[in-house]
Amino acid sequence: MTEDRIHRTAAEGFSRDPASYERYRPHYPDAAMDFIEDLLDASRGDVVVDLGAGTGRISRWLMTTAATPVAVEPVDEMRQFLQTKLPGVRAISGRAEAMPLGDASAQGVVAAQCFHWFDGERALEEIARVLHPAAPVVALWNIRSLDSPRIARLEAMLGDIVGAKPRFQTGRWRDAFSTTRQFDELSHRRFEFSINYTGRGFLQTLGTISTLARMEPAERDDVLEKIRMEMGISPGEVVEIPHRTELFWCRRVADGPRT
Repeated sequence: MTEDRIHRTAAEGFSRDPASYERYRPHYPDAAMDFIEDLLDASRGDVVVDLGAGTGRISRWLMTTAATPVAVEPVDEMRQFLQTKLPGVRAISGRAEAMPLGDASAQGVVAAQCFHWFDGERALEEIARVLHPAAPVVALWNIRSLDSPRIARLEAMLGDIVGAKPRFQTGRWRDAFSTTRQFDELSHRRFEFSINYTGRGFLQTLGTISTLARMEPAERDDVLEKIRMEMGISPGEVVEIPHRTELFWCRRVADGPRT
């Protein structure tokens, strides 16, 4: 995206029901968060930006560390939800491409479940501006594992529903990292875990996907029913869904752009 606003699907989908997003979206495993804490290496009071903060999952976790979280979130409804739940966190309106923060003011930036929505090149330029030299930017996503044939069928259906809209799975978000001269090489770790849902709870989780969330309720219910039938799950059934956290990071080049 090159426009000075966020993608329409994200704006509409994430504004509809922040409470359901917070309730149903899976949390990140402790091992992944411990790894991020080591990457940040924050001292008491160091600012870490929760970029695309949503309902404040990362900000809430940062409050348990030495860091001071600053939540940057462009969707008013999401940010207001965060402010209600975390009144002690500074939450400001802003985009990855335009953060109302000072130069070299942050010890780290964490973008959870959102970097694929950004204009990657402009976002990395802005992230580089607000970071201290050698400080990390971390991007992470919880995704469902394709090891199960039924999950593979689900992801194929979701791909058809989402279409050409930005998704982690396309990998296009990587392009900016491959061309930037302001950060070192992108690194990667994977953390695997499983979640037991009821069939109903799993469908409600899928309903928080932005493309589905922006639909009218009747249309969304129809899509979710088709997914339920394709996957062969009943509302009261307990289903184990394998997940993985894909975690990527790189560091601000300390002495000018890399060559």
